[in-house]
Amino acid sequence: MAPSTCTRLTTLLLAHNNFLTIPESFFEHMPEIEILDLSFNWWLSSLPNSVFKLEKLTTLLLESTSLEKVPSLSGLGSLKKLNLRETEIEEVPEGLGILKNLKCLFLSGSNYDNILEIDEIADEILSNFSKLQEVIVNWSRIKLKGDVVGRLKKLEVFHGWFPTTNEMRIFLKRQPNRLSDYFIHVGSNLNVFYYVITELPRYKKIMVFKETSILGENMLIPSVQELCIEACLDIRSLNDFSVIKDATDLRRCLIRNCDGMECVLSSWINNPVVQSLKYLHAV
Repeated sequence: MAPSTCTRLTTLLLAHNNFLTIPESFFEHMPEIEILDLSFNWWLSSLPNSVFKLEKLTTLLLESTSLEKVPSLSGLGSLKKLNLRETEIEEVPEGLGILKNLKCLFLSGSNYDNILEIDEIADEILSNFSKLQEVIVNWSRIKLKGDVVGRLKKLEVFHGWFPTTNEMRIFLKRQPNRLSDYFIHVGSNLNVFYYVITELPRYKKIMVFKETSILGENMLIPSVQELCIEACLDIRSLNDFSVIKDATDLRRCLIRNCDGMECVLSSWINNPVVQSLKYLHAV
């Protein structure tokens, strides 16, 4: 790949090209670029610094590359979408916290066998993102705090992990039932059972509980479409979720190794949850 001079170029789509490297000066004469897609260049392990001097860049897509580290993002003040899914990075990129125009942040692995090794995003970084609409940080080791994520008032899409039910309760109190797309893990993060069993078409509103207590108020989003419960020993039936009667969009329910469970539901007759349910797997 040779350096280019394209002073009017605003969109550059270079996904699926099997790049190994990109010359340091490649982007130096492309000052107008707003959208840059380098996704699915599996062997690309580094980027030239010239990428991070594109002041007008609004979208940077680096999904499914071998990047272990990215240079400072501090020069990308116009950035609105950053996708670092399925990369090899182990630390939050420097300068992430100053991207106050960011609307979409994707930092995740792909499944339980490909976990993103980042384990923390500082509270003050997330707190700066008042415009965030989409946050996808699941299949990672990032432990989220309900209070911090709950302050993101424009949030519409959320995929992430709360290590405790208390953090999730706090999140739900701050975030009314307005998410259009969510995949929320609660408890133990690495849910092999869920990944293996869900080869069926996926729904957009998913909650996964593993090895945690589910008793108490504010434990379930009423709009949930798919519910997975594994090794939650205190659950006796789905009625232990105080809002289960309002979960009339529930389509799929997966239950495994919940030894204290006495029945799935206390009543099946004229139950709106039963009428909406399409798939029940309980072992």
